[in-house]
Amino acid sequence: MRGRKQLPVNVHLIRGTYRRDRHAGQLVQKPGDVQPLAGPPPGLTEAQLELWRYYVEAAPEGALLATDRETLAAFVVACDLVRQCREYLARDGALMADDSGVKESAASRALARHAALALRYGAELGLTPCSRPRLRVQPKPEPNPFDDD
Repeated sequence: MRGRKQLPVNVHLIRGTYRRDRHAGQLVQKPGDVQPLAGPPPGLTEAQLELWRYYVEAAPEGALLATDRETLAAFVVACDLVRQCREYLARDGALMADDSGVKESAASRALARHAALALRYGAELGLTPCSRPRLRVQPKPEPNPFDDD
């Protein structure tokens, strides 16, 4: 595999990096072709559903689409697991002693792993401070009052 994986044209349009000389002829989805984000997938806990609702409301309109549903669900689950690890560490501490000495607890390793996943999913969705400026959402076209409908 050579170089970076090619981005879809829609991502270039959202980020503002679309160039007609490079991307002409590639498949472009029109705003009407992509479905808006529907409800959450089944299997989320109540805390995860609360996070889902928060991030759907906080995201700019049109930034989260139906194709982002599973990525957003993975992000929400990772955020909830980070919260659970923090609660465990606050209660039991980050270090544990055994016969061989003092070791890092499994919860602190899990916290690092899930925090990295949450950061990665959040960046994919444009939910992190660094990825947010690159996100440009195409506004919905206003209806023409002179159209005959």
